[in-house]
Amino acid sequence: MVASWIEEKSLVASQEETGGDLEHCEVLQRKFDDFEKELPADAARLERVNALGKTLATEGHSQREAIENTAQGLIQSWNSFLHLVEGRRTLLENARQVHKFNRDADEANLRIHEKGLVCRRTTSAKTYRALKRFCESTTNFSAI
Repeated sequence: MVASWIEEKSLVASQEETGGDLEHCEVLQRKFDDFEKELPADAARLERVNALGKTLATEGHSQREAIENTAQGLIQSWNSFLHLVEGRRTLLENARQVHKFNRDADEANLRIHEKGLVCRRTTSAKTYRALKRFCESTTNFSAI
């Protein structure tokens, strides 16, 4: 029962969807934040189960070996789950940064285009050609 519960939680933590844009990614991040808020209660549940297993094993229960194996398996499953949670958190944060960069770059390109239209309307042909050469020479930079 606890093992299947961890498996269900792992399905959420192993999702790879990052959204198609910044807003969608932020919605996914908020949902995952809510999911993570449940983890302390989940950890407490696992601790209770493991404590019961230790009690049964130390009292010499006839199924001691099976209980210890099950408890060890739960600990391994929980640790794997926590690793998935960390990976999902990192994936969403990285995706948010890329989506933010893309949105900011799109906005910058739009502003540049709009400013270019204004410049074309207000500058002389000679000034426009000089400005165009300058802009073309700056498009081949290697770092932002």
